[in-house]
Amino acid sequence: MSGGCLIVLINYKSAGYTVSCLKSLERISYKNFVVYLIDNNSGKEDIKELSRYLETSPLRVELVLNSENVGFAKAANMGMRHAIKEGFDYVLLLNNDTFVEPDFLEKLIETAESEERVGIVSGKVLFRDGRRIFSLGGSISFLRNIGHLHYYRRPVHEASHIERDFYCTFVSGCLMLIKVELLKDVGLLDEDFFMYIEDVDFCYRALKRDWKIKVNPKAVIYHAEGASSTSEFAAYWASLNRLRFLHKNFKGLDRALKVFAYMLTRPLYYLRIRDLKVIKADIKGAVDFYRSV
Repeated sequence: MSGGCLIVLINYKSAGYTVSCLKSLERISYKNFVVYLIDNNSGKEDIKELSRYLETSPLRVELVLNSENVGFAKAANMGMRHAIKEGFDYVLLLNNDTFVEPDFLEKLIETAESEERVGIVSGKVLFRDGRRIFSLGGSISFLRNIGHLHYYRRPVHEASHIERDFYCTFVSGCLMLIKVELLKDVGLLDEDFFMYIEDVDFCYRALKRDWKIKVNPKAVIYHAEGASSTSEFAAYWASLNRLRFLHKNFKGLDRALKVFAYMLTRPLYYLRIRDLKVIKADIKGAVDFYRSV
C-alpha cells in the first residue's frame, strides 16, 4: 500500500476493549487506512475473541501474534517498521481501550498536513463518560520526568474555549499520529523503556530534531484508562523509566541536578498516595535502574 495511515493497536489480555475500538474504527470518515493489530501473547481466549471479530470485519486488519509480551514500545515499533516498509505516510498509535469519533483521523491528518515540520499530532482525549478530559496536549515536566497531561481529569467545559490547533511539547502515546518522514529522521520508540515514559522520550527527541507537535481539539476520542496509575506494575516501570529518561538525555551537572530534584519529589508523592505496596514498587524501580547502569 502506498500512502495513507497505518493504525497500530496493541492488545494484551483485553480483547473486549480491542473489539470495541475496532468497531468504532469501522465508522470513520477517513478510509485510506489499515489496522496493524499486535497481540502481546494474551492467551487463547483473547485470540478466539479477536478472530471471531475479524472473520466478519469490514476493516483491513493485519493480525500479528507475538509469542511473548514484548511491551508497548517494541510492539509499537513493529507497526512503525511495517509502515516504513510498506510506504505509508502516517502511523497512528491508538490505545486499544479507546473508541473514536467518526472524523477524528481526518482531523488529525488535516493538522499534520497544515505544516511541513508538524510531525506529531494528537487530539482531545476524553474519559469514556465524555464528561472529563484525559488529555488535551501536554508538556514535559523535568521535575517529575513525566509527560504532564493538560486538563487531566478536569470537566470538559473548562476547555470549551480551545477551538483551534495549538502547539505543545508532549502528547500521550494513547493517541499519537506520526509522520513516517519523522520516523526516518528521529527513529522509533526506545525499546529499553518497555512500558511508560517512551512517549515522553520520543516527543523530546522529535523536538530536538526541530519537529513540531500539535493538537487538534476537534479530533475527539474516548479512553477507558484501564490501568491505574497507582498500581504496583505502573509504579515500578514509571520509576525506573523516569531515571532512564534522565540518564539517556542529560549529562554531567545538568543530569545530577535533575535527578536530585526528582528525588526530592518522592516523599511528597508517598505522602499523597499512602499505599505501601506502591511506594515499595516505586523504590524498587529506582534501585533496579541504578543496579543496571
